[in-house]
Amino acid sequence: MSARSDVTYVYDGSFEGLLTAVFESFENRELPCSIVAEDELVPTLFACKTVDTDPQKADRVRRGLKNVSADVWNAVRLGYLTCVEDRGTLINDFVHMAMHYGAGVMRMLADDTVSRLTKAVRALKQESHKYTGFVRFSISEDNTLTSIIEPKNSVLPLLAPHFCDRYPNESFLIYDKTHSQALVWHNRQKMIIPLDGFEQPQAGDEELYFRALWKHFYDTVAIEARYNPRCRMNFMPKRYWNQLPEMDESNSPDAVPREVNSALSASDEGTPVCSRRLISRRTASYLPTTFCSVSSLTRPSSCPMGARRSSALSCRRIRRYSLRLV
Repeated sequence: MSARSDVTYVYDGSFEGLLTAVFESFENRELPCSIVAEDELVPTLFACKTVDTDPQKADRVRRGLKNVSADVWNAVRLGYLTCVEDRGTLINDFVHMAMHYGAGVMRMLADDTVSRLTKAVRALKQESHKYTGFVRFSISEDNTLTSIIEPKNSVLPLLAPHFCDRYPNESFLIYDKTHSQALVWHNRQKMIIPLDGFEQPQAGDEELYFRALWKHFYDTVAIEARYNPRCRMNFMPKRYWNQLPEMDESNSPDAVPREVNSALSASDEGTPVCSRRLISRRTASYLPTTFCSVSSLTRPSSCPMGARRSSALSCRRIRRYSLRLV
């Protein structure tokens, strides 16, 4: 690789902008001391060069990386979504190595650049996998499902295929509080948009009841003799707890207003109306109200029939424990 220069490349923060900065590095035959997004720029003594996004240059870099190997392209594409420090410079150095060594660069794990990028991508995939089970939806009055998450990495592009395939007939919004962006799925169309200061709609009586129902179920299935908080934190770190209704004591059955509990109870069978409506659904599309993506109950399945069997099992469990609330 070329010698490191004293110039800092500044791009607009988009992925195409980063690829354009990488192209400029090759075109000028220099390794900038840093490549940063304009909203992350910290004043330094080094000269700054603003790189304007050029789709044609970005496409040339994209095609070049895909010609090297699919693994190299995926490492760059996913590396952009990570929270690794100075990711622009790291990706630029990795691209220079990939163009020099070819597809074998992915096996050069002893190199610091390859090792850091590989570990960052692995952490991104692990976090996105966890969020497929830790996302909790709340239903609004217009039947829109909303959820708030606080990930370290930009996991929304990786979560989109999972949730859009799992709930194709629903309208939902997943808000990334850390990166101020939201995944929106409506009329079978998805988009990731910037969004600042999103707040979930005020929960209605039915939503409060479902939260209490899920909290009660969570507390009931726990085995007191096997209580092991350290083991639980290994599988579900505390940074995920802020947006989990089962970890919020305000959702306990005792906290639900008595009039809400009585209004949602069926007078003939003693079973909550909302639970009967949930059970009567023939598909899993209604499950995301509060019971969405519970990994221990409704594990994602590539087989639709397997997903329906898992959802039916969850409904039976929910109905059994809902009887204890009334």
